[in-house]
Amino acid sequence: MEGDQNTVGSAIRFNLFESFATSELTHSGIWAWILQSLDENAPEVMHELRAPARALMNRLDAPQVGPRVRVDREKKLPNPAGRVDIEVSSDGTPVLVIETKVKARPDLEQLQRYGEAYEAMGHRPTVAILSTTIDDLFNDREASFIGPKSLLDVLRAGEYDSDLMRQYVEWMDHNVRARQAGIDAALGAAPAACAAALVSSAVQWAVMCRIGDAIGGPPAAGLFSGRNLGGSAWTQLCFSPYSPPDFDMLFYRLEAWEGGGAQFTLRQYRKVADIGKQARLEKLRQLFEAAAGPSMRIFDTSPKRAKKGAGEAQVAQVKIPHGTMGAVLDALPQVHERFVASLHQAGWPMGPC
Repeated sequence: MEGDQNTVGSAIRFNLFESFATSELTHSGIWAWILQSLDENAPEVMHELRAPARALMNRLDAPQVGPRVRVDREKKLPNPAGRVDIEVSSDGTPVLVIETKVKARPDLEQLQRYGEAYEAMGHRPTVAILSTTIDDLFNDREASFIGPKSLLDVLRAGEYDSDLMRQYVEWMDHNVRARQAGIDAALGAAPAACAAALVSSAVQWAVMCRIGDAIGGPPAAGLFSGRNLGGSAWTQLCFSPYSPPDFDMLFYRLEAWEGGGAQFTLRQYRKVADIGKQARLEKLRQLFEAAAGPSMRIFDTSPKRAKKGAGEAQVAQVKIPHGTMGAVLDALPQVHERFVASLHQAGWPMGPC
């Protein structure tokens, strides 16, 4: 009877790409191999890869390739551009450059550096980010970006005899489904499920992208993520830059702990705390409390003890499971609009961080 319990969800741990081949180098290698199939001399065993290769080129709006295609990995560019993960050349001319992301977050400035380096060499290839974990990258209208949902569509353009490719499609499908289930839980009505889902950094990123869209779409450059010393994930969205001497950086921060709940906070930051920081902090709490109003009591603006000399302080918070991210997403746009209006009146700068 034990075998009856071996569902797709539990069987995925035996998938090569779920448990063993998990690095950025692996995924870059897979997509480089797929793209190399476009060369006219590719062996017959690779011909099944041509459909997803063409689908990827079309999705990224890359130029059509000629009969001779060369794909290079870890191509070194002039400093300070660094190395590109994948370079596709057609008849000796670079036509597509891909930066692969697995755990790292998309970096649009990286694309700009690559584009400038190639232009200096007399080439203008399509430059793109390929992410196997992140679909949400708001305000990226001028950037080429493809995430797991679109990658799954690209992969489904082909039919595969290769067990390696069948496993890769299976893994990508599971990845997309699991991430969407996490997002649904994070934005759902069940507080405990919300807190558990937010442990995932990919889910946090997706939720904070929705927060960004809801409050007016701050630039992608204002979205950051990482892990604290204990290994817990955090993601933050900055909407007011540090502008000395009178103004601190302001940002929303989402963080969660394995088995220990989650919280969404509005925070103030200055690298070195100064004598006027506490007064500014109290003023910010007053402004946010007024913006939230009596009907928005999911936001707690009561003072929190901060370490002496700390550069960062909490203005307001929503503790989960006392609230949910769905409730935050519903309430925050109006609260944020009123809060920003009061900041404008106080001369506080708004813009990229």
